[in-house]
Amino acid sequence: AQKIFFSLWGSDTLKNWMGPFSDPGRKLTMQVDRVAFTALGQPCQFPESLACSIK
Repeated sequence: AQKIFFSLWGSDTLKNWMGPFSDPGRKLTMQVDRVAFTALGQPCQFPESLACSIK
């Protein structure tokens, strides 16, 4: 079986990429409404897919 992992994290050292880290002082959670995988060379699965924007 294959798996897709999500990671929610912040950093004090990657400010140029992620922006400044601001500790909210509480536990954070992440909610994912949709996830999809498109194999290389396959057509996009739904209009919002990044695979649809590749020309």
